[in-house]
Amino acid sequence: MNKEKFLQFIESLFEVNQKINLISRETKKEDFFNKHIFDSVKILEYLDFSNVGTLLDIGSGGGIPGIPLAIELPNATVTLLDSTEKKMKAAKEILKEIGVENVKTAVGRIEELGHDPNFRESFDVVTARAVAPLPTLLEYALPFVKVGGHFIAYKSKNYSEELAICDEALKLLGGKLIATHEYTLPADSGERVYLVFEKIKETPEKYPRRIGVPKKSPLI
Repeated sequence: MNKEKFLQFIESLFEVNQKINLISRETKKEDFFNKHIFDSVKILEYLDFSNVGTLLDIGSGGGIPGIPLAIELPNATVTLLDSTEKKMKAAKEILKEIGVENVKTAVGRIEELGHDPNFRESFDVVTARAVAPLPTLLEYALPFVKVGGHFIAYKSKNYSEELAICDEALKLLGGKLIATHEYTLPADSGERVYLVFEKIKETPEKYPRRIGVPKKSPLI
């Protein structure tokens, strides 16, 4: 684990956060590693990322988990996607400051870029943390994943109700739950889970549906 680079990232993130709200102003710097960095990269203990060439982090905001994953995966190209241009400009500033070069940024709505041939079914791995309830999140994420690739949903321990209503979404979108990894953050900072979905077939062209529809009318 590249702790020195992570500490540089935290310092830069908190500095930039004074100008644009990337993370809650109530977030304490001394807790950030345990609650956010550790949470971002512990997935590497559960899954083999050695053949991952492309990773997309949707709803990336301040770059969590995308930037910590990029630090740990220097041979992968990581793309941060967010609908807010100011946040992606801030992410670029942070990346330049800490000298991480294997990261791209993209600005746009998930529902639109999910149909863009430059993005659709183009990524080995897609990640999302604190973006949306799971049925909506699957419609956001799976169109970006290559067949044979994986979507990793970062969730709290209270995930079972969300997962229970995802059968229809998975059937329609071409995904399959293959692993559930529960873990505890250091220093009693909370319990979390990774839900790992494999893309087993192409997503039908009509998904994701138009802007706002996946959120208002999830596939349940």
